[in-house]
Amino acid sequence: MDSVWKGVTLLVAAFAAWIGLQQWWINREKLRLDLFARRHAIFDSTRKFIAYVVREGRVDLVAQQEFWAGTVDASFLFHADVVSYIEEIHQKSVKLHYHAQMQGSGVSDREAHIDGEMTLLLWFAVQLRDHGIAAVFGRYLRFQDLQGPLALLTQRVREKTNARKARQSAPTKEDGTK
Repeated sequence: MDSVWKGVTLLVAAFAAWIGLQQWWINREKLRLDLFARRHAIFDSTRKFIAYVVREGRVDLVAQQEFWAGTVDASFLFHADVVSYIEEIHQKSVKLHYHAQMQGSGVSDREAHIDGEMTLLLWFAVQLRDHGIAAVFGRYLRFQDLQGPLALLTQRVREKTNARKARQSAPTKEDGTK
């Protein structure tokens, strides 16, 4: 009878451990989802600012303030590459504003400011394409990278199985057949 109670105790302990593991897993996934949401908000703020600059062809203080308010936490959520990219956008937007202000009729190098403005507007337009903002933020926002270890393990097993099948179906060197 004593061994039955030991078995029941062991079963209850195993069940409690399983519940604890499940709670850990859920909390971990929630953290990953929250991180994704906060990162995406910064991406969205950056994208909207760039789109505004391209659409309006100018930068104003309100748009810059909204951009900074939306990206202020970037250094806590991203590596240096994204933080420096956001800083580069800010610096170029300030230069764009400067070139636009310096195109008045009394300015001697008006043409240089027009050229500078056009160069910066083209740079902002390029950022909306694949090799701009998406390339910088992409590695942090790929949804498949946010999947848990079980999904990643399943994906790796599937990839290895497909690789093994490809090797088996490839022709051999000895007879030139499969």
